[in-house]
Amino acid sequence: MMIKKKAWLMALILGSMALAACGGRSESKSSSQQQSQSSTSASESTPASSEVASASENITSKNDKYVIGRRVFDNDYNNYPNPKATLKIDEFPNLEFSYNQLDSSYYLEGLGITFNYCYSFYIADVNQDGYSDICYSYVKGSGIVNYGIAIYDIQNNTVLLEKEDRGEFDYLFDLDDNGCLLIEELEFNDHRSHLLNKALRFIKNQKNELSFEEFSFESKLKGFLCGLGSGDRNQYKVSILLVHVGINDRYALNANEIIVEGIVDFTYSVDKYEELVEGSPDFNLFLKFGSTITTNITISIKDIKQTIRVSVS
Repeated sequence: MMIKKKAWLMALILGSMALAACGGRSESKSSSQQQSQSSTSASESTPASSEVASASENITSKNDKYVIGRRVFDNDYNNYPNPKATLKIDEFPNLEFSYNQLDSSYYLEGLGITFNYCYSFYIADVNQDGYSDICYSYVKGSGIVNYGIAIYDIQNNTVLLEKEDRGEFDYLFDLDDNGCLLIEELEFNDHRSHLLNKALRFIKNQKNELSFEEFSFESKLKGFLCGLGSGDRNQYKVSILLVHVGINDRYALNANEIIVEGIVDFTYSVDKYEELVEGSPDFNLFLKFGSTITTNITISIKDIKQTIRVSVS
């Protein structure tokens, strides 16, 4: 089944002077290789076992077949945005992930490891060695961008996986409904709807090797965006809001699933709008206020919420 997904050009790449790829690397690589890779490590010979908690202490599951993961942040999800600040991750209690706003990177100064242009962070014991690994996706490019993925084993200070096919496929991490870690392969198509080519689940095995099984799912709501109006992006002086459902989701939404809450009494209606090009539908949300008011409006779809500030004059 081909599932639609629109490209999202992140603001984080607009301020970057020069974009590099993202993936864990050591100094033993050549300089040309280092420039094309997203994550660098100071040494492959220095284990970080004292810094990493046992995976069983933090990620637990009764699943005996698939690798379980945990989402730290993912810019595809409204409820899990990139905090853009120093991170403390439970699975690595003695490590501090410092944030660099210029290139949206996180780095571990003590270990000399940098994760550049991060789009998402997931935690999972991918190679089943009893210690958690960092699974992250990144954005590479200026104007036309690609999404790639990498997995870094902090315990052994090495790269387990890096995948990027510029101009052909985009790759992202995600979780299925049971918390199993997924790799999503999406057909690259700049400024148009992506199509999910396939999704892969990580399979546990006794050899501690990376192995996968193709996984198919019907749809999944990741998030939505609200737009249209004057002023800054968080305040809109309009009576009509356009609820963009489809920019970063794969969920076939019905209009009656949109719930609107506010401080004051108002009425609203939702009309479905089919796009002129192939893609998920947007919805026009018509708000009608009885008086001049500036207030917060909360829009809910399933268990995902977004609060915006509207000003009616």
